[in-house]
Amino acid sequence: MNDHAGSIEVVATLDSAPGNVTLGRDGQIYLSLHQFHNPEMRVAELIEGQLVPFPTGPEAGLLAFEAVLGIQRDTEDRIWMLDNGSQNARLPKLVAWDTRNDRLDRVIYLPPPISTAQSFTTLLLSTSSGMLSTSPTQSRKPPPSFGSIWLPAL
Repeated sequence: MNDHAGSIEVVATLDSAPGNVTLGRDGQIYLSLHQFHNPEMRVAELIEGQLVPFPTGPEAGLLAFEAVLGIQRDTEDRIWMLDNGSQNARLPKLVAWDTRNDRLDRVIYLPPPISTAQSFTTLLLSTSSGMLSTSPTQSRKPPPSFGSIWLPAL
C-alpha cells in the first residue's frame, strides 16, 4: 500500500467555511463560501493564501449574490456560479463569468417551475457536451424530489 500522506499539501487555512471549489486554467483557485455560515463574501479567489472577492471586473458590482454553492469552470474558462437566491425574495440564478476577459458572460434566472420557494439548488456540473445541470431538491414533505435541468451553455 502506497503512503500518499507526504503528497498532501495544505493550500490555505480559512476562517470561512468553503462550499465548493473549482480550478482556473492556470491553477487559480475559486471557491464558494457556504451560506450557512453567513460569510462576508459569497465567492472568492484564493490568492497567496488569502480570500479575495470574485469576480472583480467592472460588471461585478451588478451581481447580488445571496447563496452561492455550486461553482465550476467550463472549457471556455467561464466560471459558472449557482446562486440559490433567497427563498421568496430573489430568484436562483446561474452566473457565468468570463475569466479570459474579466467580464460578465451571462445570467440565467431559474424561475418557477424550475425552482420553487422550497428549492435548494445544490449541484452544478459541466459536461463534455457543453451543457450545465442543476439539481434542485425540495425540502418539504412528501420526500424530496431530485431532478436535472439542462440548460445550453452557449
